Amino acid sequence: MGFALSNKVDWVVDDDGTTSTENAQGQLFFRKRLDDFIFDTPHDILIRTTVDYDVTPDFEVTNTSLRLEKNINEEIRVKLDTTRSFGAASNTTVAAGVSYDHEYFSTNLTGTTNSQGDYALGLNLRFHLDDDIESGYPDFVKVEDAQRGKIVVSAYLDNNINGVYDQNDTPLENIDFKTRDGHKGTTNAQGMAVVGGLTSYKTTDIYVIADSMPDIFYVPIEEGYTLVPRSGSTTYIDFPIVLGGEVDGFIELEDEEASYHYDFSQITLELVNASGVVKQEISPDVTGYYIFSKVVPGKYTVRISEESKIALGISGDTETNIDVDKDDPVVTDLNFIVGARIEKEIEEEKEGNENEPEKDEQLQEV
Repeated sequence: MGFALSNKVDWVVDDDGTTSTENAQGQLFFRKRLDDFIFDTPHDILIRTTVDYDVTPDFEVTNTSLRLEKNINEEIRVKLDTTRSFGAASNTTVAAGVSYDHEYFSTNLTGTTNSQGDYALGLNLRFHLDDDIESGYPDFVKVEDAQRGKIVVSAYLDNNINGVYDQNDTPLENIDFKTRDGHKGTTNAQGMAVVGGLTSYKTTDIYVIADSMPDIFYVPIEEGYTLVPRSGSTTYIDFPIVLGGEVDGFIELEDEEASYHYDFSQITLELVNASGVVKQEISPDVTGYYIFSKVVPGKYTVRISEESKIALGISGDTETNIDVDKDDPVVTDLNFIVGARIEKEIEEEKEGNENEPEKDEQLQEV
């Protein structure tokens, strides 16, 4: 088996112009894994030793140390340390320790003594408690989970659409949540879900999986949240969900006949909330029919995008304000009648259609 051996020397020269001093110190380091000759386990014994020494003014060993470490199994680890200092304040110290790592706690027992007759005993016990979402009481947390971030999500039907969970709201069970890096959680009967095992101090997003909601018209007020999980800390997030509405209608041209030939699917419509944020973008079908689905009740502006107006020469009735009411969240027949630049071939086709009756009359006269 391999080993590691290194040696470093720090050499300092101090010259202030009057006197000059030199100081050189070094350290020799050695590490190797030894075959286990004490316990019949697959874990080797790790040996580490250091030797500290002075080079100037005279070569002298100042300190030595030796450490032996051994993993008895996946849970129990033992170690033995001995150090020896030389010179006027010479001293020998021996320390031994055993540690036990459980799924929910860890403990460490140490003992130390030296050649001066001093001794010390120490016992360290570490565990983590956090509120249990089922009982509401503190409960033990796995050591591994305590070292990572955790999100507790509350999903509820926000009946009064105030964004706050109150007595009028209904917890939603079996709602699935997912983070950007794939961690998942499902709500219980109280509408709460735990999403754990998150990498600490790494920005992530959390959002609701739409297919898990019991009603196809349910929609979260916020699509998701961005947060930075922290080790040993729980982030609490409310996800109010409402019954979404619909807004539909037609876009028509001022020139009614041209509407039959116009491709309305090249137009982009925007649904803009009261804060000026574009919440949805859609295109109508070729006939001009459009529909916004899963609209959170509130005040909006429906408008033809600025890009479409410029590119297609659209003018006239291009936007309107609406109120999607929580008690009747369907707005229908919201129509736009606009002017638009008509392609040359459409004009030619119109002209051809206008001339056809005249040709028929001429044929009848003949």
